[in-house]
Order: sequence, then structure tokens, then C-alpha cells
Amino acid sequence: MSAWAPGGAQRRALYLIDSLRAFGTGLLTIVFVVDARSHGMAAADIGVLSGASVVIGLAYTTLLSALSRRGGHGRGGPRTALVLSGCLMAATGVWLATVPSPTGIWLSAVFGFLPPSGGLFVAALVEGVLAHTPERHRSRTFGRSAALSTAAGAAGALTPLAAELAGLGPANLISTLLYTYAGAGLLMLLTSLLVRVDAGPGLDGPALVAGELAGSKPLVKRLALLFVLDSSGSGIAANTLVVYWLHADMGFSTGQLAVLMFAVDMLSAISAPLAVAVSKRAGLLRTAVFSHIPSSILLMAIPLAPGGAAAAALLLARALLVEMDVPTRQAYMSAVVAPEERQAAAAYVSRGKQLGRATGPLVGGFSFAEIGSGVFAVGGAVKIAYDLMLWRSFRTVKMQERVGAPDGMASSRGS
Repeated sequence: MSAWAPGGAQRRALYLIDSLRAFGTGLLTIVFVVDARSHGMAAADIGVLSGASVVIGLAYTTLLSALSRRGGHGRGGPRTALVLSGCLMAATGVWLATVPSPTGIWLSAVFGFLPPSGGLFVAALVEGVLAHTPERHRSRTFGRSAALSTAAGAAGALTPLAAELAGLGPANLISTLLYTYAGAGLLMLLTSLLVRVDAGPGLDGPALVAGELAGSKPLVKRLALLFVLDSSGSGIAANTLVVYWLHADMGFSTGQLAVLMFAVDMLSAISAPLAVAVSKRAGLLRTAVFSHIPSSILLMAIPLAPGGAAAAALLLARALLVEMDVPTRQAYMSAVVAPEERQAAAAYVSRGKQLGRATGPLVGGFSFAEIGSGVFAVGGAVKIAYDLMLWRSFRTVKMQERVGAPDGMASSRGS
């Protein structure tokens, strides 16, 4: 057990913070695409904007993670970094609502929160703190965090439909939703004030959180490089492009997109606790890899769908599997690195994810102009390559907390 771990109230605050980020992402994934199209922007523009936002978010990850590791008892550290993140999220919504123009949309990337991957530095901060949860509860904690944040993303995706049903006209719909997004950022800021680092027996909390990568660095570097590949595949077939294709080519309305993305996210939320249950028998690595491959195959099949209904069905089937690798992968990384390196490892790996998410949308956006929904097949193939490489590279890695396990994820007893 690590010398310091977030208590129940702290975990709930962290769950809420990441859920607010996910709610905003779900909301903005639809609103941003519809707003950008209304200003004449094409898929390539959306890809460039998403990539630019992630590159800027990569810088925020580095700066905020360094700030998080330097914190003291209730001062600075994760709390200050998360408060600043809430400010950036709120600023995104206010900026987009008050500067409704192509220039305003382009400049909104500087806040690092544009979908589909905006605000990943928030997830990295939350993951770094939750990684100190005792081993026997860690998979469940990450599973609960993933389920809650994904369900919040579903609620965000459904919000545009609720606004339509409330009778908001086209002139007020987008601005109202953007101010709703800003309100979620403000709530994140306020919730972040509840986060503090408390000392535990034998080692004070700030010292534990301040750890840098040392002995685990080669392993974490390998993981980060693999996540560049995985995130590139996710970026190539980003949700913003899926929404754009369904909206532009399949004729889905804003309300239909909201219902579909809500259903997709709710099924994804179910996949997180399902992964925790499966991993107790199959192991963390097998659960992560062999659930992820079928989800990528379903993504690759989308271009073959004969119509919008069939494409939606494939998306829904994929959603039940797509998040099963998230809590298992997070629990694994926490187990294979030393306790004092977990915060730094989460930030390091997040930078790998964001690097992939920065390049992927650029490739996907420009490729969409040439091959349309065929980019989903390309993204799926890249993600399958990642899964196979992850299995080959890590199936024999031993965990810090259960030395002797034949692979870092194969034995999940007690996780």
C-alpha cells in the first residue's frame, strides 16, 4: 500500500472534476462541429483545430503536472493545477460564445480544450492522484472513474437535444450551450478547491507526489511511445469526424446526433466496470488488448455500412467494448511503477497520448477530404497495430506490487 492515498471525499471530488471535463467534451463534440460548419469550415479545418488544441494542451500537461508535483499540504499542487484547468475550460466556452466567427473559433484552440481530446491534461492530473489508491482497490477506482466520466460525456452529448426540446431557436441554441459549457468549467474550478494532498504515515504527501521518473523511466517511455500510436489511431478516426460524417453525409440532425452520442457514451460507461469484472479472471493485459481489437474492427466496418442506421448500429456495438482498456491500462501502469513515480508517470504517458492526438486529427481531417469515411478503417488498423505491440512488449513485465506475476496484467487477483 502506498504511504499516501486519496480519501473518499477526495476521490469523489476527483471523480466530479473529470466528469465535468467529460461532460464538456461530450457537449462540445457536437456543438463545436455544428458551429464550425455554420461558419463554412470543412473537415480539414476541424482536424487542424483539434490538432492545434492538443499541441497546446501538451504544453499545459507539462506545466500543470510540474506544478502538481511541487504542491504542499492543501496549498498548490494538484489543487492549483486543477483550478487553472477549470479557468481554461470556462474561458473556452465564454470565448466561443462571445466571438462567434471563424477567427474566434481558430483562436479558441489556445485554451487546449477543443474536442475530441481537449482537456486531457485534466485527466492526467486526476489519474496521477488516483494512482495512489491502494492496490486492492485501484482497478475498481479507475473503473468507477471511467464509468462516471463516460456517463457524464453521454449527458453532455444529450444536452443539445434537451436545449432543442426546450424551444431554443437556432440563434440562441449554440450560444446557450457554449455558456453551459463555460458553467461546467466554473464548477470544475470550484470543485478543485476541495482537493488537497494529505500526509500519510511514514512519508509526507507532498514528498510522495513530488517524485520524478527514475527506475521506471524505460518502461514508462515504452508505454508512452505505444500510446502515441494508439492515440494517433483515435485521432485519425476522431469522434468529431464521425459526427461530421453523420451530419454532412448521412443527414443526421443535431437532435439525432445528440441521442446517438448519448447512447454511445452510456454503453461506453458500462464497458468500464465490465472490464474490471472480466480482468479478475482474464487478467488486466488480456482484457485491455483483446477487448480493444474487436472494437477497432467494428470501427473499420463503419465505411461498409449501407446507411445511417447501420453505421449507428456499428458505433453502438463498438461502444460496449471501447472503454474496457482504460481502467485496466491505468491500473497496470500504477502497479508497474514505484509509488513515488506514479504522478510523473501519468503525466509522461499523457504527453504520449496527446502527441498522438495532435497528429491524428491532422491526418484524419485531410484524409477525410480524399477518402471520406474510409479514414475510420485507417484509424482502426493503427489501433490494432498498437494492441498487438502492447501485448508483445508487456506480457512478461512484472508488477512492483506482485513481484513474480508472469505478466504485468495477467494476474489481477485482488485488483
